[in-house]
Amino acid sequence: MEKEYNQLLGYTIDKLLQTFNYNRKPIMSRFHFFKLMNLLDQRLRKQNIDIKLPGYWYKYGFYSEERFFDSVLVNSFTENYVIDDNIYPPTIKTDYNGKVSIKEAEIISETIRYLYDQYGGKREYGDLIKEESYRLYSPYRFNTIFQEYIYITDVNSTHVSEKLKDNINSELDKLLLEFPIKSFPELASIHFEWDDTTRLVLDCAPDEIKLSLTKHLRDEFWEIYSKRIRIEHNQNIPDYAKRKWKLSYESELAEANKTIENIRCKVLSNYYNPSEENKEFVKKLMEDIYNIPSEGA
Repeated sequence: MEKEYNQLLGYTIDKLLQTFNYNRKPIMSRFHFFKLMNLLDQRLRKQNIDIKLPGYWYKYGFYSEERFFDSVLVNSFTENYVIDDNIYPPTIKTDYNGKVSIKEAEIISETIRYLYDQYGGKREYGDLIKEESYRLYSPYRFNTIFQEYIYITDVNSTHVSEKLKDNINSELDKLLLEFPIKSFPELASIHFEWDDTTRLVLDCAPDEIKLSLTKHLRDEFWEIYSKRIRIEHNQNIPDYAKRKWKLSYESELAEANKTIENIRCKVLSNYYNPSEENKEFVKKLMEDIYNIPSEGA
């Protein structure tokens, strides 16, 4: 079967990169490119133009992979647009004459021009693009709050001050309220255990390992949560890729749960001094928390 090319997507990508990066300077990372394409795609949809952009929500927000572009573009995206970690306008010029209507070309060009006026040449424009992408199109508020949690915990320090600890706990409180339990009931148990273990680390672990353990727990949970998100929140992704994600998810969930459990056990055995007060009540409460039903919640 002859390959079916997505001419509209190819034209849109070329036009975007020529507008934002006409001198072929290394100013657009792949992460910024995918966020920018997300904004452009959403704005075009509102004008009844669907460029069939492949992508999904993942750890870094809206994301895609070069291989998905390779499969639908006339010229290989990997070979003609990517150098190291940056995205460039292609060296090979593609003729889209007759393959993209005049009306489509006008709307796409005008929308890209608005995006350039909004972000082009601005300092730290990548952060601004990411912020708008999350603010307008993030599948859950939980995802957006977690970006702030990542920012707060990414401090370069070996000491967790009381202020930092309060900030972390405050973000954990927000995340606890916003976790999409109805959408992902099978993740509820691991989310509660991650939350509780992180607070345990902040309270009990030695200062020299508090932050590193907090980051380790953060990354472990965010990885498995993101793998679940992409299964539900994707667009124009080939069926073979989605099948692979689903097949691997169950074992990945079990592995993530085991990792968090192990950290919790080590902190409890090495650093926690339990109080005998209300011992049975606390034991029963913890049992109730970690026996969240896996479905029907």
